[in-house]
Amino acid sequence: MVVDGLDCLFVASVVHAEALLKVLSERIASLGHSHYTDFRLQQFSGREQEPRKRNVGDNSNITAELRMCVIHHQQIIEFLQSLEKAMNIMVLIQLSFAMFNLCMALYQQTKIPNFTSALKYVIYLPFPTMKIFFYCWAAHNVKEQGEEISLAAYSCAWPDASQEFQKSLAIITCRAQRPLLMTAGRIYPINKDAFVSLLKGSYSYYTLLRQFE
Repeated sequence: MVVDGLDCLFVASVVHAEALLKVLSERIASLGHSHYTDFRLQQFSGREQEPRKRNVGDNSNITAELRMCVIHHQQIIEFLQSLEKAMNIMVLIQLSFAMFNLCMALYQQTKIPNFTSALKYVIYLPFPTMKIFFYCWAAHNVKEQGEEISLAAYSCAWPDASQEFQKSLAIITCRAQRPLLMTAGRIYPINKDAFVSLLKGSYSYYTLLRQFE
C-alpha cells in the first residue's frame, strides 16, 4: 500500500509539473499581445484563428513579465530535479520489479494447464504493464511540454520588442531546448521509448526461461 502511494505521488507530481509548464507556455505566448489564441491550435490548424493585436504599452512591462516567466521556468526545473533526486532509486526498483512480475506472469500462464488458474494470471498482466506505462507516460509528457516553451517563445510579439526583452527571451528559449528528462536511478531515461523497451525486455526474459526449460 505504501509503495502504491509512492507511485501515485511520483506520477501526480510529474503531471503537476507538466500542467505548470503548460501554463507557462501560454503565459509566454501571450507576451506582447492584447488578444491571442492558443498557439497549439494554430500549430495544428496551420493558420491563425484570429489576427493578433499588438500591445502598444511600455516594453518594460512585458520585459518584467518575461523575467517572471524565466524565474517560474527555473523553479519548475528545480522542482523536477528535486523530485528526481528524491525518487529516482525508487522508480528504478519499481520499474525493475514491474518488468520482472510481468515476465513471471507470462511464464506461469504457460505452465498452468488449468484454464481457471491461468485466467488469474491473464487478469494480473495489465497491472504491471499499467505501472510501467504511467511512469513513462507522465515523464514523457513533461519532456514534450518542456520543448513546447520554445514554440511559445517564438509565438510571442518579440519582433517589435526591446533588445532587453529579446535577450531574456533567448535565454529561456535556449534552456527550453534542453530536454527535461526524468531518469530511473540516473542511468535510464523514462519516456515512451523506455516503455516499449521494458515490455520487450520482459518478453525477452520470458523467452529465455522457456529456452532453459
